[in-house]
Amino acid sequence: MDEKDAQQTTDTTVISTSPTLPAKKKFDPAGWPFFIKFSIGSLVFYAVEVAYQYYILTTQDVATSIVRGSALAGTTLIAAALFSSAVFRWVPQWAQYWHIRRYLGVAGALAITAHVLGVSYYYLGFDYTSLFFTLNPVENPMLFGVIGFIIIFAMLLTSNDKAMRMLGRNWKRLHKFVYGAFAAIILHFTLIRADTAMNAPRVLLYVMTALAVFGQLYWFFKTVYRKRFRSVGTVVGFAIIISFLILLWAGLNR
Repeated sequence: MDEKDAQQTTDTTVISTSPTLPAKKKFDPAGWPFFIKFSIGSLVFYAVEVAYQYYILTTQDVATSIVRGSALAGTTLIAAALFSSAVFRWVPQWAQYWHIRRYLGVAGALAITAHVLGVSYYYLGFDYTSLFFTLNPVENPMLFGVIGFIIIFAMLLTSNDKAMRMLGRNWKRLHKFVYGAFAAIILHFTLIRADTAMNAPRVLLYVMTALAVFGQLYWFFKTVYRKRFRSVGTVVGFAIIISFLILLWAGLNR
């Protein structure tokens, strides 16, 4: 082989015969495909909760199934949203998926709204006068539900980018009320004593609620310790915790 042939051999382009793998799509919770899948999943979860009440726990009672199933589904989803907030702080690189927290909260708020509409239609006939037979929430745990729903519904209406821009800093202040709302919801479903039997939906609710409470308390105490217990949030947080414990004790011993 002479020098010219050697040069041609060296300059020959090597063509790979291995297949080119397509680029892996990045997970995008803000995109429409994930939003649609999440919405379908939430509807399936809601339907399963109601169906479980209808076919397994009740004698095919439509009213009870819708009211109770909606309450369990909504509270479980809201608890999951709150727990995800704690998870995003434990694992900061996951904070970019904050849309999941919003979707969980919105889905939970919609289910809670269905619960309120069910109670209004089936049990109250949209006559709310009987709801306020006493303003003592210990004797009338429905009031805890009213407080929780008002806050959750306000957050539902403002859980969008447009509301965030319009409210500015007030948006974050408003959504901090979720902690008080969740405490009220826990008091409501604990003291109403509509169903105390242990079953799959109730176990799931208790597990998610425990995780949410643990996550929120963990970060609350870590934050107030870092600020030497001198912030306004410290006072508000302890006020919520102490009030919750007093009301829970009074309600369980009434």
